[in-house]
Amino acid sequence: MALSEGKGAAFLDRDGTIIRQVELMHEVSRLRLLPGAAAAIRSLNAKDFRVMVVTNQPVVARGVASEQQIELLHEELNRRLQARGAHIDGFYSCPHHPNATLEQ
Repeated sequence: MALSEGKGAAFLDRDGTIIRQVELMHEVSRLRLLPGAAAAIRSLNAKDFRVMVVTNQPVVARGVASEQQIELLHEELNRRLQARGAHIDGFYSCPHHPNATLEQ
């Protein structure tokens, strides 16, 4: 979707903004929506804003999780939001970290 189709875009961080902050988050079982997050995103959706999540995911560079695991986590997050009438239009993550244990 082109941004011209809506009124604009909102770029949100994931951890501590939409979901509970968890050290080295990579397991769906630890995913917890923060109170009010779904309602806020639903409000943005209703106003035709494209809602994007931009998140730093050093767990990939550290070898704790794969990019596929992060994608699964994002899919589950969107499912939970959709169950509350909200949705994320796109997820963008940076998998790098200066102390990476994997080659970047």
